[in-house]
Amino acid sequence: MKVTIVGAGNIGIYIGGFLSNKSIQINFLGRERIREEIKENDLTLFDFQGSKIRISYKDIIYKIHPDEIESSDIFIITVKSQDTISTLTSLNKIIKDDTIIISLQNGVSNFELIQSIFPRNSIISGMVPYNIFKQNPGIYKRTTSGDLIFQSSIHNSLIDSIFKDSKLSYKFDQNTKGILYGKLIFNLNNPINALCNLPLREELSDQSFRRILSNCMLEALSVLKTAKIKPKSLGTMIPWLAPLILRFPNWLFFKVASNMIKIDPDARSSMWEDLQNKKVTEVDYITGEILKLANQLNLPTPYNKTIYNLIKVAELKRNGSPSISARELQEEINSNMLEDT
Repeated sequence: MKVTIVGAGNIGIYIGGFLSNKSIQINFLGRERIREEIKENDLTLFDFQGSKIRISYKDIIYKIHPDEIESSDIFIITVKSQDTISTLTSLNKIIKDDTIIISLQNGVSNFELIQSIFPRNSIISGMVPYNIFKQNPGIYKRTTSGDLIFQSSIHNSLIDSIFKDSKLSYKFDQNTKGILYGKLIFNLNNPINALCNLPLREELSDQSFRRILSNCMLEALSVLKTAKIKPKSLGTMIPWLAPLILRFPNWLFFKVASNMIKIDPDARSSMWEDLQNKKVTEVDYITGEILKLANQLNLPTPYNKTIYNLIKVAELKRNGSPSISARELQEEINSNMLEDT
């Protein structure tokens, strides 16, 4: 069986590396920079428990141009949401009508985007709950917990045949739309983490940052409720309880949150990494989704709007993270709220 990972960055490399075995040919399509790093260092992957696998570059099929990719049985899409249309369009002649396409991307609109390009194909929506951090060139580390979730379909047995021996834990769920909106609520921390330039654990240890995140979540939940969209829990991560838990004092927050998610000290958001690499972020497909709905419903979202705008400014400046403190961020939000009144 042939499986192609489209968008072989942190997530794609990690998933494809663990899927690699004698019965599955994994093809990677990604950036030349990453291919050169793996060529020089091979590929080393650490799971959340600290176990590692090492794959020699000679055993890796890594391409950088779509015209180098052959037809595969399954295409797993892990590109950033802003690249979905351009990347998938470039594969139009390679992806056949009987090819299965699995989306493992952030955001809530990729299923529809892929379907608009490949209306005849079986498309499976999925969710990656964890963060993958590039520790060093060729070395990737999973830094948060959780199970992959796939949309339940007639292809469950096929996914089982691919993933069952991979050491990647996974589940099936009928309501992946609700799951993706549930993840979106928690992903509202991605731009905050990108702006503050702190590891996730250190950021979440600061009650002021947690209060800002709580308000972002409350705004988003209000928007989704008005839009009649119900986000679904991700295991013990419950969207409508998270804003309350984030407001707990530190001693109680860490006692409760330790049962929700475990975070490696090195963990940072992928949006922080994009700013550091002077790349466009996924903020339009995370915070931007909330702002788009809020505009349609004429609802105020000062916290999310301010954070969105600050990310856009950081993208344009191309200087990496602006290293904004919680006090500075709250002052910026308060200033914008005064302007809007």
